[in-house]
Amino acid sequence: MKKGLLVLVLLSFLFVTNADAQAKNGISFKGLVLDYQTFNDGDFGDFTSYHPGFEVGIHRFITPDLSINVPLTVGVVQSHNRVINLNDPFHKAVIGLDAKLNYEFLDRAGKVRPYLLAGIGGVAEDEGEFNAQIPVGLGVKVKFHPRGYLNFQSEYRKSLSSDRDNFHHGLGFIYMLGKDDDMPKEEMTEEEMTKIDSDGDGLTDDVDLCPQVAGPHELNGCPDTDADGVPDYEDRCPQTAGPAESRGCPDSDGDGVSDNDDECPNMAGSMSNNGCPDEDDRDGDGIRDAIDDCPDQAGPVSNRGCPTDTDVPTTPASDDRDGDGVPDSRDRCPDQSGPAATGGCPDTDGDGVSDPDDQCPRTVGPISNNGCPETTDRDSDGILDSNDRCPDEFGSAATGGCPDTDGDGIANIDDRCPNEAGPSAYNGCPDSDGDGIPNDRDNCPNIAGTVDNNGCPSTSTQPNIVTTPPPTTTVPSSPQPTGGDGYITIEEANILEIAMRAIQFETARDVITRESYQYLNSIADLMSRYYNYKLVISGHTDSTGPADTNLFLSRNRAQACYEYLQSRGVDASRMDYEGFGETQPIADNKTLRGRKLNRRVEFVMERIQ
Repeated sequence: MKKGLLVLVLLSFLFVTNADAQAKNGISFKGLVLDYQTFNDGDFGDFTSYHPGFEVGIHRFITPDLSINVPLTVGVVQSHNRVINLNDPFHKAVIGLDAKLNYEFLDRAGKVRPYLLAGIGGVAEDEGEFNAQIPVGLGVKVKFHPRGYLNFQSEYRKSLSSDRDNFHHGLGFIYMLGKDDDMPKEEMTEEEMTKIDSDGDGLTDDVDLCPQVAGPHELNGCPDTDADGVPDYEDRCPQTAGPAESRGCPDSDGDGVSDNDDECPNMAGSMSNNGCPDEDDRDGDGIRDAIDDCPDQAGPVSNRGCPTDTDVPTTPASDDRDGDGVPDSRDRCPDQSGPAATGGCPDTDGDGVSDPDDQCPRTVGPISNNGCPETTDRDSDGILDSNDRCPDEFGSAATGGCPDTDGDGIANIDDRCPNEAGPSAYNGCPDSDGDGIPNDRDNCPNIAGTVDNNGCPSTSTQPNIVTTPPPTTTVPSSPQPTGGDGYITIEEANILEIAMRAIQFETARDVITRESYQYLNSIADLMSRYYNYKLVISGHTDSTGPADTNLFLSRNRAQACYEYLQSRGVDASRMDYEGFGETQPIADNKTLRGRKLNRRVEFVMERIQ
């Protein structure tokens, strides 16, 4: 029996020292109080009869909640056979070795961690026989350092020999060893999560719409390159300032049509006429009255809307004071000789623009520039070199005259991924897995992950989702989209979490912004691949404003998502939506951060049994 117990303890020790290298090692030291007298005709309250001891132990975590402890104990106890040692008939030394399992049964994220223990061990007395003991008990660890814990433990030890049952009470500490990578990962508390600010802009990631790119608070942490008050991800012209009404693009003539869409950017007009004015053409010659030198007489464009000499009958000299052949009634300059092509006014530089209209009457220039020569445009992209950020490369006005290879609205010189389209919030880089981390910074660009793990899935904080199917599964017959009948993966479930934070609406409205479509498209793709799931959409608001208005708005926003997904091919019978207004907050409505978190639309995929 004695040899068998020693072999068992030795095997336990070897198992501990050779367990998975990713487990956490530790050592412990305790001062002990040994009580052998309570169960042997003594008094539990007679503390003077307790005896001291000392314990040194090794620890190894098998799982985040379960560890093995192998302690070596040395102490002095009261003898149950008083005549064995004549010099000290009441006391003798003992030495013991145990193998125990410790189970931490509460949330490991806390600083106080109680645990249960049970095991087997052996005790040898300096005079007397070896006896086997079975310890069971309760302990608690109090974290005071990333690797250090105060430790109190009390255990009852059932001896397999008579009159040797006892209590051990110990107080000491545990210190964890190994590299940081070997540390058992702990779940991040909600308080710790709210302190992460990846881009250092003063907004924590849980409320920052652009957690990887710094931006001002008033724009929810997203950058605004041209400082026009429109965040880059919503700005159609992120490099050129413009009002919010034209989505961040300039509107030089103030007609409500942004310059990049305006066919007459320097002349006010109507949207129906693409920004050009809707003007009359009284003489029907196809030239608007505003630029027709003869608005009541038809004429060709080459003659600025006036009739040519061949169209005009010979005029008596008395009706043509300057004798230029243009009747005074139609001569814009009746006292200065000039050709009919310029309305009877002189054209000194011969550029087709009459001197009264020519801002450079002695220098040839086109009509479009009021008779003055155009300044240089080396790349011939229609943007003068003085205004062209890339004067030697052809580009568009929307990108300041610079090329945009991937067509994402961000000039190549500003685009960190010039050959892959992406939103301006990510400096032109895509986010293939939709985890809020752009591909150029994502170590796992095709698998959703977390910021603290550089875009890769975290092995420490996984949602409570079953990722493996039961042993047998029957595929239901359904005309719905073809796909798996198993369980969605952790990475796919993260898409729903990201969508809750990322989907945005126009202020106080139920209109989904264009930037949110990509997240809804990802959800539609999930629904098409897992026909054995249904989707529950719930809208929520903060407590600002009347409760009935918030309830109405939350339902309408949930319905907007429902209708969008329906338009993407998701069957309405597989979706439900509801609005809860301000009744189910997830944060404090008294703070800015709390109100932002409470304004959300949640998506839950439920497996159909």
